[in-house]
Amino acid sequence: MKAPDWIRTFQKHQHWFRASQKILETLKDARHGGPVATTLAGLSIFGQVVDTMFPGESGWQILRQRGYRDTNFSIGGFLCEIMMQSDLPAIVLPVGLSSQVVMWETEDAGVAAVYHGGEYGDGPFLRDGDEAAFVALLQRIIWENGNDLMLSANKGYFWRGARKFRLTPMPEPGPYIGKKQPEDFAARIAKYGDTPRTVLLRGPTGIGKSVLARHIAKVMGKGSTRTLKIAASILKACRFDEVIALARFFQPSVLLLDDLDLSDKSNTEEFLTMLEALRAPDCLVIVTMMAPTERDKEPEMGDWHFDGMRPGRIDEIFTFYLPDAEEREAILRHYFDTFGMVVPKKATLKKIVEATEELSGAYLSEVARRIHVHGLEEWEGEILNVRRTAPKPGKAEEEKGNGDNPPDSGDKCKDAHPS
Repeated sequence: MKAPDWIRTFQKHQHWFRASQKILETLKDARHGGPVATTLAGLSIFGQVVDTMFPGESGWQILRQRGYRDTNFSIGGFLCEIMMQSDLPAIVLPVGLSSQVVMWETEDAGVAAVYHGGEYGDGPFLRDGDEAAFVALLQRIIWENGNDLMLSANKGYFWRGARKFRLTPMPEPGPYIGKKQPEDFAARIAKYGDTPRTVLLRGPTGIGKSVLARHIAKVMGKGSTRTLKIAASILKACRFDEVIALARFFQPSVLLLDDLDLSDKSNTEEFLTMLEALRAPDCLVIVTMMAPTERDKEPEMGDWHFDGMRPGRIDEIFTFYLPDAEEREAILRHYFDTFGMVVPKKATLKKIVEATEELSGAYLSEVARRIHVHGLEEWEGEILNVRRTAPKPGKAEEEKGNGDNPPDSGDKCKDAHPS
């Protein structure tokens, strides 16, 4: 995406703005000082003006002489931050009074960036323009601390993604409880071989779609899968070219786009176009979407269709439902055991299971936690309180209308529920 002319003009002359800011900061710091502080401030300002008006050899010139080539990556600033935060030894070369060239050189790759006053200015620059070597180096750095990463982001304009993104290792996903296991889903997807595949997991909130997605990823990768999770709230803060660049440079085995709102018609076409652009033989894209579902309602053709959806963007949909009585009992037993509780007697447990109808796994976990904390004798009141905080079944579907939900593939997974 080409930046507007006024932004490019600002970027071209940003060294003047930085110099003005530093001069103002210097004046502010020195205004209450004595003669010595004032003299030093004057010398500092003079040096900044000279450095700005009559710059010496630029960082780009230094790098060009060393065989480096410029790049124009939409997330170049973020990639340079990854390099800065790595354990690789860096070579720092001063440029003028306030700029630096930072280089990371290995036997296989050379990467460099230019910083002004400690802030990202330009880069990455690649030795001999070798992008493949750079990507290989990034892989070692990004995934050295684990194979499950979650991306977060700040809203606003950030020059090439500098200071915009944060990467956080994800803890191991909790266990999955259901009649149909992650291995079943993984086996179905694996039948398509190396064909690019985008899978949508849809169902009510709290049933563990994200947990299942991560388990599917682990099964398919036999323990070596690299999963990158990006939540829908993050996608709203990112341009789609940035998301595509993240997939390109991170090269995850599974890209998990969590809680994507495909019912928002203002963004649906753009989201689907992005999904099409993300397709790659060596990356499974899993999308989760919150959507109310009813076990006993058989959808007709077109009930869940929305504009722009087709194979090649979303290939397969697994639909999930709130747990039935048998599934709720299994989930509650799991959490009673997790919290170190004795499972209630059969008659009491049956009443608890009946009282928790239409609650998803996340809320069943809270029910078990409250009974553990407040005592079994309080189970009725605690369940009532939890039910008051849970979403009303079918409410969102009534408000949106059937036409806003995605179509079902017909391969409904009625028996799958998280812990």
